[in-house]
Amino acid sequence: MEGIDKKLIKLAHLALKYSRVDFGIPSAGGLRDELTQHQFFLNGKSQCDGRHKKSKHQFGKALDFFAYVGKVTYERCYMLEVAIAFLKASRELDIQIDWGGFWNNFEDLPHIELI
Repeated sequence: MEGIDKKLIKLAHLALKYSRVDFGIPSAGGLRDELTQHQFFLNGKSQCDGRHKKSKHQFGKALDFFAYVGKVTYERCYMLEVAIAFLKASRELDIQIDWGGFWNNFEDLPHIELI
């Protein structure tokens, strides 16, 4: 979690306590350099190309997560459970976040970012 905003780290720890589903952060789910972000864009996993349109990942202001239910999964039902835990933790800590599941133009269920 090197380079990640301390608020996000605190939020993730509390969300882990609240979540009914275990979760983790993938290796490229935190701070990203321009090249890594650009690869996410080329693979259709981000709307930010990392060059002209920067991602909050490039500034340590975003996290991606996966659910763990005996194996790593990105199934919608588990993503929702984890997101609910993040949203509950954000209210308790008074940290404003946005969840990629709320976006209209590009659904990104495993994404949380600081506002």
